[in-house]
Amino acid sequence: KIQLPPLRERTEDIAELVSFFLEQSGHRPMELDAEALEALKSHAWPGNTRELKRWVENIALYAPLPFIRKVDVTRILTP
Repeated sequence: KIQLPPLRERTEDIAELVSFFLEQSGHRPMELDAEALEALKSHAWPGNTRELKRWVENIALYAPLPFIRKVDVTRILTP
């Protein structure tokens, strides 16, 4: 059994995980801008990496540009 701390405690992993999930999704290549990354890091991620993966799948479908902006992050993360 491998014990990992929750994603909210490993915010340095978020950029790498986003890149990995985007690559796995098979959608168009996208970049993550600095403000978007900071917005992702400030989210609590109660669903941990599953929530992040679901978010990446949504952003890959709905982001209008080939890069992810802060406004894209907040549009999908805000209930």
